[in-house]
Amino acid sequence: MGELTSIILFFVLSVGLGFLIDIFIKNWKADFLEKLVIRIGAGILLIPFFGVIFNLISIPLHWISFLILSAVIFSSASYLRKNTLLEDLRSLNLKRFRLKRSHIYTFFILIIFAVSAYMYVSGSFNYPWFEDGDPYSYAAASKYISLKKTYSAPYYFTHFAEPYPQGYSIFMGVLNQTNDSIYWTLKYFNALIVSFSILFFFYFAKKLTKRTSSAFWASFILAAIPAWVSHFVFALNFNMALMFLVFYAFFSVKEDKRWKYPGAFFYAAILMTHFYTGFIISVILIIAYILRVLVYKDFSKDYLDIMVVGFLLSLMFWVPALARYWDLFLEGHQLGGLNTFLPFAELLINSPALMMLLIAGIIAFLFLYLKHNIWFGHVKKILEKKNFAMWLYLGILVLGLLILIIPSEKIIYERGSASRVYGFSDFFIAQKGNMINNPIGIGWVVMIIFIIGMFLLIKNFKKLFTEKNFKLLVPFSWTIFSFIGVMGASLSIGFVPFRMWTFFGMSLALVSGYSIFLILKAAGKNNLIKIALIALIVISAYYTSFVPKYWHNTAQWPDHQIMVPESQNLYIWMRNSGRIPKDSYVLNLCHKSNLMFGYDMISPLWSDPELNHKSENAYITSSLNNSLENNYNFLKKHNFEYTSIGVSCVAKFKSDQKLVNDKLQAIANDTRFNLVYNTESEFLFKIK
Repeated sequence: MGELTSIILFFVLSVGLGFLIDIFIKNWKADFLEKLVIRIGAGILLIPFFGVIFNLISIPLHWISFLILSAVIFSSASYLRKNTLLEDLRSLNLKRFRLKRSHIYTFFILIIFAVSAYMYVSGSFNYPWFEDGDPYSYAAASKYISLKKTYSAPYYFTHFAEPYPQGYSIFMGVLNQTNDSIYWTLKYFNALIVSFSILFFFYFAKKLTKRTSSAFWASFILAAIPAWVSHFVFALNFNMALMFLVFYAFFSVKEDKRWKYPGAFFYAAILMTHFYTGFIISVILIIAYILRVLVYKDFSKDYLDIMVVGFLLSLMFWVPALARYWDLFLEGHQLGGLNTFLPFAELLINSPALMMLLIAGIIAFLFLYLKHNIWFGHVKKILEKKNFAMWLYLGILVLGLLILIIPSEKIIYERGSASRVYGFSDFFIAQKGNMINNPIGIGWVVMIIFIIGMFLLIKNFKKLFTEKNFKLLVPFSWTIFSFIGVMGASLSIGFVPFRMWTFFGMSLALVSGYSIFLILKAAGKNNLIKIALIALIVISAYYTSFVPKYWHNTAQWPDHQIMVPESQNLYIWMRNSGRIPKDSYVLNLCHKSNLMFGYDMISPLWSDPELNHKSENAYITSSLNNSLENNYNFLKKHNFEYTSIGVSCVAKFKSDQKLVNDKLQAIANDTRFNLVYNTESEFLFKIK
């Protein structure tokens, strides 16, 4: 089995599992391609969802387990929806095909998807190493699942292992079982999923706006702007690409309330994959829900069910994980951003009064949720008063802005790794040099289009609070929320502001799509003017936004693990030459053990805390000072077949140059070690 097998398995599993939608939805109003794309996205999310269930009930996380499940789901859907599925297949008959304007938009969105896929996939493989440091830890966590068929390990062995949300690692670990390269698995499927975000967004935007043209232009803008996701190997990008499945289900509830069931599964998967994005996506859904209550004057319980049921389902992962690793949480480990809430957790634990208040709040919520028919009628009468919803919205917005602006000190602030104060140029000038983990910037042409859209929405603000314009009120409100999030470093409350750029990009794209629709509509029936405007928008957005984005995503990104190119060449040779079997046990005597996973070798740091560089008794902290006999015994104890040493020890971990040289000479002169390969600065030995 190899890479092609993994790609085939990806589509078989995602499409097969995605047919779960058809089990719940009898009359899904969508064309063949839309159903196919949404099923693929659904299936991707259901791999982490069912992976957690499998792990909980001790079913191996083996690709065959998922294949059997997908076959059962597909067979059940085919039986229940036979007539609908046959009709979908008949729609592919060219004799019945009638070209519509929507088909033209779909054709061009597929081109945009193809360009994005080329950019992300080729850019990801434009250098033979993992960028930054996080992907190495993801590789270790995913490889553990690939080998052990579970994410439950003897101890917390790397940053992205349990209790960190495991959805991303489950997905990658399962697919890696059908090829021999965790390096290729992470890079390829991460880039592919990020590319699919354009299609997922298009069909979500179409569902929200009820207008294919607006959805297309919004998708064009999203694909063009630098602020929308890079190919960085990270669970955040997985969630950003797939959150549109949750939104798609949410806004489909109006057509069929049974969409709340797959929607709850999608939302649970999001919460079990990355905490920070899961939290922000939750806020975005809550905003959409509250707006619907204000506009439709209805409790909309089916919409709320997606979040409530999804949250409860996510506890299948969180309760066992936190129960087992609560001490890590208290020690301040990040755990995917969950550490941000540590002060609140400590406050609750140490304050019986606050704990009682929390319990009372939960009971009150459950009462309001389950017995809404008793009390909501009174609320509805208030909401039906003329312009009440609008004034309530403005009141909450003004109060929130006052809280954000007036205090001179931070109330809540989580900086993250790269947040700062952002200014005019950060929005209007798209730079080629950008952050790899969360790019920023929009471009001046797109910003002007966006500002026109916001101006028109503000001008017609009063009209937004109608059922007809609910589709505009939602992106307008999301834009305000995400922009405030981006500017968090300048306000009294900030929650990792640099990560909010992606959410702002998504919201901005929706508003810009509406803006372009109105601009083209203003041209009337004059097709020449429309063509000229389209050409102007596309060409100018291409040069001012997409060109910097493309440059950044196809540039060589730096590796933060091996700082010396000559040393890195040894590990690239080790992975690519074919001389060293994949998944061989290799240990660098003074480097992090998860380094080897980036070069398709194994250092089983899950088997012994001594192999974990963060452990108090990590072996790499004393290996150079220990005798060669001690080194050899340690390597044999853990079944290592190869060991490496060189200048990388000095460059990365500031090891003593003399100790490194002495150890190298000792190994070279010992008959128990055979030199396999070396560069000017790094040496690889086989252990007898």
